[in-house]
Amino acid sequence: MKRLTLLVTIALALAAAVACGGDDDSSPDDGGSSPGFSSGVGPGISLSDALSSDLSGPLLINGFLVIQGGEQDNPEEVRLCEALAESFPPQCSGRSLVVEGLDLKSIDGITSEGAVSWSARPVQILGSVEGEILTVSSTTR
Repeated sequence: MKRLTLLVTIALALAAAVACGGDDDSSPDDGGSSPGFSSGVGPGISLSDALSSDLSGPLLINGFLVIQGGEQDNPEEVRLCEALAESFPPQCSGRSLVVEGLDLKSIDGITSEGAVSWSARPVQILGSVEGEILTVSSTTR
């Protein structure tokens, strides 16, 4: 009887998974975001996984943005960070990548204090990693 219950449970779980998954070829809604920036179109990977990845091509990477100096049109440095330090204003904590080619105006939820701006919530960036640099992809997901 236990085996039958287990088989029925597995069958129901599989049926639910198939019903929830769609096989349409339409592209996901990117929320009107700019190329390379995603507002949650997939699970993405951690920054550490991106740095150790051997995959070629763009990766969807999760992290927090920390923007140093300058205006949003022309910041001194933009970094994607594993975490935010509990300082104020926040700084990168853990590993990070310098981000090149990201349109900061397209990102909602940026907070600023003095010469530092940051994303209080994680963001996803689609781009290619080379060394310690994340170059934003022009491919929108």
